[in-house]
Amino acid sequence: MSYVVAIASNMKLYPPKDWLVKSSLPFKFNPSIIRAVLEKLSSRNFRIFWVSKKFEGETNMVEPWYATAYCVDKLTDSTIQEWVQRAPSKHLRLPVANQFIATDLSLKKTDKGLLLT
Repeated sequence: MSYVVAIASNMKLYPPKDWLVKSSLPFKFNPSIIRAVLEKLSSRNFRIFWVSKKFEGETNMVEPWYATAYCVDKLTDSTIQEWVQRAPSKHLRLPVANQFIATDLSLKKTDKGLLLT
């Protein structure tokens, strides 16, 4: 039923050829926007959603629709400092760039039609 509702919602937003897929397709890839957002992230402006049964009995609020217990806390400077001090070692890092991932996704016309460059 939720799938049908999602498709019906797409019918208001997209042309018929995109009803089944448009809401799951990414918008135009823009590395500069991604970079700008990443540059604004810091240890002072993020949220953590931590779900665990270990917090049972340590919550102070209840969500009205499903009666889910939760709490909202601000991180203390000492907690952030502790995390910084316990940051992963220099040996934990991202893998080297994959040279086989395309960076130019423009199309070229050929006698056989359009091809990805």
